[in-house]
Amino acid sequence: MSKFILELKNVHKAFKLDLLKKNSFILKNINCSFLGNSCTVILGHNGAGKTTTFRLILGLLYPSQGEIFFKGRKLTYKDKKNIGYMPETNKLPGNLSVAEILYFHTNHMMEDLNKSQRKDKIKNKLLEIDLWKHKDKRIKDLSKGMGRRISWALASIHDPDLLILDEPFEGVAPALSQRLSEVIKGLKK
Repeated sequence: MSKFILELKNVHKAFKLDLLKKNSFILKNINCSFLGNSCTVILGHNGAGKTTTFRLILGLLYPSQGEIFFKGRKLTYKDKKNIGYMPETNKLPGNLSVAEILYFHTNHMMEDLNKSQRKDKIKNKLLEIDLWKHKDKRIKDLSKGMGRRISWALASIHDPDLLILDEPFEGVAPALSQRLSEVIKGLKK
């Protein structure tokens, strides 16, 4: 078994940006490994390929070349339920309530939970992010910071083995940023 939770080996991603031209490489020869129980930051300027890399890991895109490994074996669809992702921008369905979106998410990501366990998991997560009293509000009626907290809850409620956070503190008040930092440190342990 590999000591790395995630590895990208010789990963390339090309897109056809113009019908008459050759493919353009967005990512070229990416090789990196991520240890479990650690926090790693990926830094780069806008357009460097960070989000494309995340999309490859999540299976939203496929590499043009190379392979992605999760826990020492090739990443599969089933492994993706062990990955949590908080995107840079919230794209949440506005007509659902806070509790409803978490219910649907846990229904998909944690099929083995019964209704009572699912309700407990949702309540605990909403208490953690200080949104329990807003559980019945529609997402469209929440502030940006509350929406970011919901994105955090969606990324982490299923206790993933790998958590990818894209700009996690964007739009979050300083007090909550500190609290989320503490939660992240706790998850690392």
